[in-house]
Amino acid sequence: MKKASVIRDETYSTMWRVRWPDGSLSDMANLSRANNAAARFNETQGREQRGRRSRVGAARTRLPAISAHDLPQGQITTLTASSSLAA
Repeated sequence: MKKASVIRDETYSTMWRVRWPDGSLSDMANLSRANNAAARFNETQGREQRGRRSRVGAARTRLPAISAHDLPQGQITTLTASSSLAA
């Protein structure tokens, strides 16, 4: 399984990007947001490989799978379980 990783932006040294397993880069974000995005992606990929959809004891709410390519250029979007996109 290839993992997402966090790399420093080449132009703005205080900003970071996520390098997705397909080699593409996310929009710029601060280090906390970039780390969180990579960690959540890697956690989700690991669960899917093991055949699980949710953690034991976790709420049964599924969020839609979204990649950086699905978001409008230059916007950071946060989805929550109460989002209207939740199934």
